[in-house]
Amino acid sequence: MRVLYYDNCWFTNVGESFIDIGAMEIIKKIFPGCRIANSSNMSSYYVTTRKSRKKFLSATPKAVSERFRLADILNIFDFEYLVLAGMFVSAQHLKGDVSKLVCSAARQGKKIIFLGLGQEPDISEKTIADFRQYLKEINPILIMTRDTKTYDAFKTSVNCIHGIDAAFWVKDIYDPRGFSKGSYDIVSFNRTEEPLKFSNNWEYPIIRPYHFQLSYPEQGQTKKNTFISDIPYDYLSLYANANKVYTDLVHATIISLQYGKEVEYTYTDSRADAFLDMDFISKRNGTLCLNEIALEKTKARIIDEIKNRLMKEGI
Repeated sequence: MRVLYYDNCWFTNVGESFIDIGAMEIIKKIFPGCRIANSSNMSSYYVTTRKSRKKFLSATPKAVSERFRLADILNIFDFEYLVLAGMFVSAQHLKGDVSKLVCSAARQGKKIIFLGLGQEPDISEKTIADFRQYLKEINPILIMTRDTKTYDAFKTSVNCIHGIDAAFWVKDIYDPRGFSKGSYDIVSFNRTEEPLKFSNNWEYPIIRPYHFQLSYPEQGQTKKNTFISDIPYDYLSLYANANKVYTDLVHATIISLQYGKEVEYTYTDSRADAFLDMDFISKRNGTLCLNEIALEKTKARIIDEIKNRLMKEGI
């Protein structure tokens, strides 16, 4: 069995890599012994985005026209399943190259699966209706959603499972806990202003991971001990060994909680439903905590349900 997994945008948002790492582990659990290949649309993004073109490629209009096209994957790779994970319920996805790839793959008889499917914040009813039409066209064999609102939107349209974010499977494949020599806190505010309380006389040393590497602020705009890397495992190792995490990032929260860390999360938008919906996460005095045993039971139930649903589809 050959599975093509569509990778997300690691160097524009490292949190997307956490989704991919978890999703690849889910694939291995539901299709034991399968072979996996990967592809993404980042070639197009880097060449056609002005900022990245200036920084990395110095592309001319000719170079833009000659960029690698995602649709060519169907002529390069032979596979039976196309799997995607993450926030694909969006107007941007529906009008972009990835949806065209999915539609073309479906027309060729490839089986489509979405894992941890979520929707963009403040999504319109029209976009949801357009996505239902898209699902009708590609006829995915299974969708596992990452929050209740996404499940409710599509549960009557396709073979749909009420699930959780794919990033909750990261710990199954990579668990670097137990390496810390001393206590440090993670303070990672990439979408909002960092609270002033972290400026002076904080009890523990602070590390400040920055998740949006391509849009890293100019020199002089960053704070002391800012961390940035193109390697997702660097971030995972830091979160897994922290004392406590303070952040406004959804996937920094998901990663930290599954490694048993307490998190003070600052709400920014409805993407947070990917963990606020979950009954294995509780909140005490403004701090989020996760019941690891309950999480593992939830994950086992979801994997079993996916396998059972696929079996009913004759897969």
